[in-house]
Amino acid sequence: TGYDVYVWINPAENCVKIETTNTLIKNGDDIPWRFETWRIMREKTYPCPNKLNIQISDKWESLQGILVDRESTETYNLRPKIDHITHRITCDVKLEANVKIVTLQSSTTLHNGTRMVLEIMTTNVKGHMTCSPQILDPGEDFHVPIIAAYHDIIYFRPEEKLGYNWSTEALFWQDLQLEKNLYTLCTCTAKDKALPSFYFQINSSPKGVRKNYPSIEIKFIPPLQLENLLPYSFKYAIIDKNTMQLHVDALRNGDIETIHTLNPNSLLTMHIEIPDTAVGSSFALVIPPDQQGGLDTHLGVTVKEGDGKFYLSKVVTFTPRFIVCNNSSEEVEVHTSGESSASLKPIVIVSKQSSPLLKLPTNNKANLEIRLRLKGFTNEMYELFKD
Repeated sequence: TGYDVYVWINPAENCVKIETTNTLIKNGDDIPWRFETWRIMREKTYPCPNKLNIQISDKWESLQGILVDRESTETYNLRPKIDHITHRITCDVKLEANVKIVTLQSSTTLHNGTRMVLEIMTTNVKGHMTCSPQILDPGEDFHVPIIAAYHDIIYFRPEEKLGYNWSTEALFWQDLQLEKNLYTLCTCTAKDKALPSFYFQINSSPKGVRKNYPSIEIKFIPPLQLENLLPYSFKYAIIDKNTMQLHVDALRNGDIETIHTLNPNSLLTMHIEIPDTAVGSSFALVIPPDQQGGLDTHLGVTVKEGDGKFYLSKVVTFTPRFIVCNNSSEEVEVHTSGESSASLKPIVIVSKQSSPLLKLPTNNKANLEIRLRLKGFTNEMYELFKD
């Protein structure tokens, strides 16, 4: 909530409680809580509702009878108004490993969907910082304090040691709850002018229909993500054709890499080399791939749009288009037919193993055929696939 909270319960009719005194929970802390002893729970033969009473700082009146019997997310109005604004608090109840977790929070949530540490700063309309920068680890949430969620502006950047300034764009809840969002892609410029800018995709999801008060989840995600589902590691280089910026790295099989220093709005050309495989020399593709020409490497490349209603972020996944699984007890040879197939050696797949087919002949005027032969048994070919 951004404030310390006092919590207590009142004994209900025909219900024996074990806690009736005010308990202080400091902002960001949590405490264990019981409504009844285990012996009372065992011997009780009638239902007894579990309700909490809370007092948030001294700015508002206490809230009475918050029901926490079932999983739910409820929003409560705080009285009296402050500067003619009725602020709200959200009570989230969920069950994890048979433990009921009750979270008191503001209605504005920031979620770090990247794989790096972020810093969050809130300022007033005059640009003065209203609280110290908050550190947000990957996968963590930060709930903006109740009053700040309505009045303040949000800035962000990668952790300070990376050498980037606060975001050029300022996030304000009224803009983020519009149907047409103004901050689909946000930029953090580098303090060193020789370094590229840092980009974040901002996805916002309204938690309810509340046009006059912030009720929103803001998610920071990388603008470009590479996922290697191939059985091989590969080296790659991505070139931004607009700025001629170059990004070079390697991606192990099964790994995921996020890239923040390339603008996904630009035309990106990706060169891939899979060393020590039958694929051999490198080849190129364009992100998105609908502009690429005919390649004789059958590599499945999919480009997904980001989550939410903003579609600038791209998730690029590399997979084999064809995988042959040998579930027999003998070795098999896989042959292909088509243009330039004479230069391709047959692939031998041992029993109970599988192999991807990446290097296949392509011919726009002829169909692709994949055939197999039981090694050592017969010279007859069996058609496996025909396109």
